[in-house]
Amino acid sequence: MQGKGAPCTSPTCPRACRRQRSSSAGGPPLICGRALRQQAARHRWRRVAFFGDGASNQGTTLESLNLATVWNLPAIFVAENNGYAEATSSTWSVATDDIADRAAAFGMPG
Repeated sequence: MQGKGAPCTSPTCPRACRRQRSSSAGGPPLICGRALRQQAARHRWRRVAFFGDGASNQGTTLESLNLATVWNLPAIFVAENNGYAEATSSTWSVATDDIADRAAAFGMPG
């Protein structure tokens, strides 16, 4: 997907997959909370958070990535690199070409 705006989950997602907010930086903290609940209930589901270039610079997203690693939460974080954070080009605001490279700092595959 090219363009400016927050990524959103697919409307064809199966019933077991719950949609989250389209606000890019709002999804990862919510996913951590839901994943913690799933872990405590011993469910085998995984929670998925989609976020873009703008959210990759937000503290809440980075804290969520760290928390998910430390607590070994059943969460998947999908970084959608569309080149823009609202109206700001990622070449101006991010030091790497691929925002998924940041996952290595949290011990996650990129």
